Parts: sequence; C-alpha cells; structure tokens
Amino acid sequence: MNKLLRGVLKFNSAIRKNYLAEIDKVSQEIVKPMTVFITCMDCRLDPLRFLQTQAGEVFVVRNPGNMVPLFDPSKPDNASAEGGGLELGCIMNGIGDVVVCGHSNCKAVNSLYSQRHVCHEAQDQEHTVDSPLKTWLSAHGLRTVQKFTKLFSEEEQLLSVEGKKILGGFKLNFGKEEFLCAVDPQNDFSIEDKLSQFHCLQQTSNVASYPILQPYIASGDVRVHAMWFDIFRAQMFMFSRTRGHFVAIEESSVDELREEAKS
Repeated sequence: MNKLLRGVLKFNSAIRKNYLAEIDKVSQEIVKPMTVFITCMDCRLDPLRFLQTQAGEVFVVRNPGNMVPLFDPSKPDNASAEGGGLELGCIMNGIGDVVVCGHSNCKAVNSLYSQRHVCHEAQDQEHTVDSPLKTWLSAHGLRTVQKFTKLFSEEEQLLSVEGKKILGGFKLNFGKEEFLCAVDPQNDFSIEDKLSQFHCLQQTSNVASYPILQPYIASGDVRVHAMWFDIFRAQMFMFSRTRGHFVAIEESSVDELREEAKS
C-alpha cells in the first residue's frame, strides 16, 4: 500500500492538473468515448498505454481471462458486468467499436488448458466448487476448451507446436457473416497461447449473443473486433476476417486492418 499511497501523492503534485484538463475535454464532448475494450485483469497488461489513449476515449472492462459471458435465453439470470458494460458503452454512449483482447501466457487460459481432460466433469460441478476463480472459468471458459479439444486432437496440437500442423479450418461469426479461422498459422507460440487466441475469438463471438446489441451489429452501427497481445514481445495483433488469423499491427498491415475494421 505504501507504493500506492506515494503514487497518489505524485499524482496530486505532478499529474492532477493535466488529468483535470483531459476530464474537462470529456465534459465538453471535445473527447468522446470510441471503444469498449474487454480484456484480462492480468497486471502485466496496460491497455491505455499500448493503445496510447487518453481519459474519456475507452471504456475498459477487465476480468480473469477476458471473458464475455454467453447470453443464454434459456437461463433466468444473464446479468454480468460485461453485458452491462456493453450496454453502457454501445447503447447509452453510442460507442461503435467493441474489442475483446486476449494475451500470451494468460494464467486463466493456462488453467483452462490444464483442465481439458476433465472439462465435462468440471462443467457439471461449475456451481459447486469452492473456488470463485474455478467457478468463473468453468462457467464462461470451459466451452472454449471443449470446442478446442473436439476440433484438434492431442496429436494435432503437438504437431502444431512442432510446426508440422496448422490449427485451422473452423468457422466463427462476430454477428454478421461467417468466416474461416486459424490460430497462429506461423506456429510461433505454445499450445497454451494457441488456445488463448482461440479463446479470444470465441469470447469475441459471444458479444453478438446479446439481443440488445444484435440490431446494432446487423446494421453496422456496432463493429466487433478481436485483438491479442504478446506480452513478451510487446506486440499487438488484430484478427483479420479476410486473412482468417491474427495479424501483427505494423506499418505494413495497419491500412488493411483499418479498412477491414470499418465493416
């Protein structure tokens, strides 16, 4: 706590004046929110830093594993902070872009991968375990690992790590047209990170499950995107529907990604 308190004192003396000036721009609608950014609570992630945004530009929603709980009309209670954040950002504040951002070495996804052989049993016990984290992962993440292990056998997963197999050929939909996908076609990452990319795409597709957003997505007023951050290289990737995989955001790719993000 001492470091936090000293940080507040530094803010008071050196930063507060500039911060209040930024907030004033928001109040005067000079600066308007432009994105709902759903990401993991991992302390190594600093979204506003790598996005280079200022106060008032991004609504950030964080949780373990960058989850977007699937809206299930058969369940009586679909309340979630993530669903509320989407409504607050897109409906009440007119934000037109939603980003779900995963990352490498995600402890939540690593935990999911370690449970892949008992995922069906764990799903049945999702509301009886005494760990809030395990309950959260079971409720909102095990569907991902079940799908991943159904699509790709253990042998195929091993071959992908050895660079002999691309984990691809599956379809997803962010609310409009279906597209073919692959994860890490260059085979640069571990199997856990491949699952992390797959998981990010699955959670992104869940955004379109919210009835309140569906008309906005269908009309193009709300656009849904997936990003993925490689912590150890400090490299951000964005999913390209045209290419069917995550693409590093660089000078050579940014124009293409920007154009695709408009639709």
